[in-house]
Amino acid sequence: MISTSDFEKGLIIKFNGEPWQIVAYQFLKPGKGGAFMQTTLKNVFTGKLLEKSFRSGERFEEVELAYRKALYLYSDKKNSVFLTEDNQRISLPKDKLIDKIVLDEYRKKENEKNNKEAIDNILNKINKKSE
Repeated sequence: MISTSDFEKGLIIKFNGEPWQIVAYQFLKPGKGGAFMQTTLKNVFTGKLLEKSFRSGERFEEVELAYRKALYLYSDKKNSVFLTEDNQRISLPKDKLIDKIVLDEYRKKENEKNNKEAIDNILNKINKKSE
């Protein structure tokens, strides 16, 4: 269990049965009443932001996520399939990943385009020297 005094940016806690990442936090002690922690939380699954105040000393379950590098293989109607470094295939719901996959595909195409242009420039220089 983790207390509000242990909050730090990037920490993931379980709140209302879902994992939320702490985006920002501030300890406040008003002149009247008890101290509290003002936080901005981001839902790990939906990306929704939430402003929430917690009483000082309130306790939460810490959520540990495993991050692994994986290669995007393909997407079908519902899922996207990835290949991990240890050759395991992982299928994840497409609706949770679609923005990231589209961005990565765009970056991949841009890199391929830039690489092709660089190769064409080198070949043109070689051809000019041989003329």
